[in-house]
Amino acid sequence: MKAWWNALSARERLALMVGAYGLGLILVWFGAVRPLQSDNARLRHAVAQASHDYAWMQRAARQVRALRDPGAGGAGQGQASGGVSDAVGKGGLIAALNASLARAGLADQLQSMRPDGSGRVYLVLKGCAYADLGPWLRGLGRAGIDVAQAQLSRQAPGEVDARLSLRRGGG
Repeated sequence: MKAWWNALSARERLALMVGAYGLGLILVWFGAVRPLQSDNARLRHAVAQASHDYAWMQRAARQVRALRDPGAGGAGQGQASGGVSDAVGKGGLIAALNASLARAGLADQLQSMRPDGSGRVYLVLKGCAYADLGPWLRGLGRAGIDVAQAQLSRQAPGEVDARLSLRRGGG
């Protein structure tokens, strides 16, 4: 190899060195710098998205705390019946339902909640675990909320869709 190199003219050696240097720069650029720049942009976007998600979670947590404790805001207030009875007694049937759905792990299944003006609230829940829905309904009864109508339809083993009409007890 050394003999081959020495056999080249000075001009050919210079051309090969410049070409090798250029090839080295191209390899460094596309092998290291460019991937780092794209990773940097991707990570900046991920951080911005995570920041946005965190802010949303903070707002949602404040809303849940407000729904859980609609009065003075003391933690543990009204926990004997899952916090539902205090809110119902203060006239917040919808707030009580939202808070109890969240505590029962059913908030994500809520498709709609609509008051009808006569003291009833109509709920549609999709894809609920029956194991969660039954105890939630029993807790509502203990808190003074009656199920006026219920329509359950099986969707998968252990999973149901529910259409409910709820009202304050004695109504």
